[in-house]
Amino acid sequence: MTVTPETTPAPQLLPREIAPGLFWLGHCMKRLLANGASLHLYNCGYLIVGEKHSAFIETGMTCDVLVVMEQAERLIAERNLPQPRYVFTTHSEMAHSGGIARIMARWPEVTVHGDISDFHLVFPEYADRLHWAENGERFDLGGTEIVVCESVFRDLVYSRWFFDTKRHALFPGDGFAYAHHHEEGACGHMAEEVPEMNISEEMKFFAEVAFHWTNFVDIDPYIARLRELMFEELDVWVVAPTHGLPIGDPRATMPTVEAGMRTMRRADHP
Repeated sequence: MTVTPETTPAPQLLPREIAPGLFWLGHCMKRLLANGASLHLYNCGYLIVGEKHSAFIETGMTCDVLVVMEQAERLIAERNLPQPRYVFTTHSEMAHSGGIARIMARWPEVTVHGDISDFHLVFPEYADRLHWAENGERFDLGGTEIVVCESVFRDLVYSRWFFDTKRHALFPGDGFAYAHHHEEGACGHMAEEVPEMNISEEMKFFAEVAFHWTNFVDIDPYIARLRELMFEELDVWVVAPTHGLPIGDPRATMPTVEAGMRTMRRADHP
């Protein structure tokens, strides 16, 4: 799949409350394919609301964060929501954490947790507010906790996943990454609201750009572990990926995602 450099914002349909107190933030970016079709990609952020604090999961790229912040500020003002206290970032790529400095500057109480990598070198003025997050750590927002959990399907070694205990929402970063074509009208919708979208096929794009390791392993043990984590250990009700539409019925949609994982292997690899 060849993508040209032209990137423009698609029509804005966010923020959207995908579960009570869980808001999908950001905007869909349109990329033109070589054949003239429009491929749309999300670098999603999420705002989780507790009784005492709110928290961001992911921040989007540097070109996304102003949109993410404006949406969050509007929601906080209109709904009288608690102020942000945390940013949780799955890993240190720009699409996931490019906006952390702007958010820390806007909300001085915010601390960042996750894969912070070398951020202390990039943002030395905020070094004391950057913290590695380890599996099993829990952060109390009031009425819900954010739990750091195993990142089963990841593109970087130190990726972290997060789980919201009240909404049973899993935030897997790149773990459920797929694009969509504009003709499907998928922007701003949950995956189940666009039945004509071929998630399995769209996942191949991210296999090419992020998940090269899938060419060299048996993917089924990863799928088995993912199912164990989601349905036996966490009882996931919502999946909120960074790239892709949120999934509102994981048990029904997971077979399609799993098929996509199995087809990530390129034809020229054994």
